[in-house]
Amino acid sequence: MKKSLFCKKNFKHFAFCFILFLSNQLFSQGSCQASFTYTLGANGQVSLASNSTGTTVNTNYNWAWDGDNSNEEGNNITTTSQTFYNGPHSIRLTISESSTNCSSTFSDSIYVTSGLPCPLQPSFTYVIDTLNADVTFTYTSTSGGLTGGNPFYVFNSGYSSYNFYTSGTLTLGYPYNGTYITSLTMTGYGCSNTFIDTLKINIPNHYNCNLAVGFTYSVNNNGVVSFTNTSTGIVPGLISYWQFGDGNAVDTIASTPTLNYTYLANGTYSVSLFITDSNSTCKDSTYQIITVSNVGTCNPTTIFSIVPDTSQAHTWFVLPSYSSQINNAIWYWGDGTSTQGLYPSHTYSVAGKYNICVTVFSSCGDSAQACQNDSVYRYSNNSTNSNMISVDVVNSTTGINQLSSNNNQLTIYPNPAQNNFTIETSSTEKQILNIFDVNGKLVLQQNIQGKITIDASNLNAGVYNININGTVNKKLVIVK
Repeated sequence: MKKSLFCKKNFKHFAFCFILFLSNQLFSQGSCQASFTYTLGANGQVSLASNSTGTTVNTNYNWAWDGDNSNEEGNNITTTSQTFYNGPHSIRLTISESSTNCSSTFSDSIYVTSGLPCPLQPSFTYVIDTLNADVTFTYTSTSGGLTGGNPFYVFNSGYSSYNFYTSGTLTLGYPYNGTYITSLTMTGYGCSNTFIDTLKINIPNHYNCNLAVGFTYSVNNNGVVSFTNTSTGIVPGLISYWQFGDGNAVDTIASTPTLNYTYLANGTYSVSLFITDSNSTCKDSTYQIITVSNVGTCNPTTIFSIVPDTSQAHTWFVLPSYSSQINNAIWYWGDGTSTQGLYPSHTYSVAGKYNICVTVFSSCGDSAQACQNDSVYRYSNNSTNSNMISVDVVNSTTGINQLSSNNNQLTIYPNPAQNNFTIETSSTEKQILNIFDVNGKLVLQQNIQGKITIDASNLNAGVYNININGTVNKKLVIVK
């Protein structure tokens, strides 16, 4: 397979050639393989000849050039000759045959120097509105006598590009004084030309880009770092982009003076600050290396106890005590499974005696662990009653007797519930109903007096803890 001489010698057209390479690799199906050779002749003439493999007398050959499918030839044409204007051109050959379920496409590039110059003449004029810094461009391009097509225009204003198929006018606002290199590329009829002009915006009282980015910082307790933006030349419309060196980043308005960030681990971090406008016209950046060494000084602690629910066999309550810095936990149930959350529930597949552990995590990144290896054995001499089936981690410090007493007052049905469920208590007094999810978050609170029906449509599927007057009493399962 012949490699394009154009791609070998023109590294600046790497992206163009890489796309051609991908098309050669991707657009192939079956056992045939499209390929062709070419010969550059005088007066811009190029002779093309297929040397595809795996073809038969029924193979269809379709040629196209410069991305224009309207140039495709008919079927069964293995050679063709075309005349091109000077400049780079892309050639594509697609072969196909339905009887062998075969199709393949091969693309290559050529550069013509023996033909006529491209007659397209892109150009534009502009007028600057000094009141609001708008610039109106008027396109004065001509096709050099070529007709019957729609040239494609790409206009670069110096900070953004606009693509369109028709000429006319375009009005743009320039946010800053400065010098902008503008260009208009006109493509069609098998050739392309570019017009370049220099635009100077120098309007009194208009914004100048004199941006100089900088920041200072101070390392506080527990991994908290305070950053102060000391950048100068900030004008409205600029955005700050902070990268903290630990994989996290945040956007703020450039005029934001201070920003606090909490690191979860000790270490050395490269912190970067980028400030730019939406078009990257006015931009600057800087970075500093910072060291954080005081993460972990908050020392989280936890303990818990396990008590049986005397009203329900094989059901146990876990009563944890968390220090104030703890914001998450993972409970290990002793059966090879675990659950994340401060107040989860767990149901065992087989009744038994299990050792329960918890690992807690603090807001400053430290962790601690606690286990109960003998609590299950201490409350009953009856090994059968000591076996656990379900466990509820309770957001409560109430005693065993109060938990047991309240359990006899509460009935939930249906359970599991899907759309609605009813909660019924034996007390006729007005009480406070709380429903917590497995993470201990309060999702519903309202008064209850005897009996109430709850709409479960807004509750996600999962396990919930029902709380009456501050004591967790029952477990509710929502299914969807």
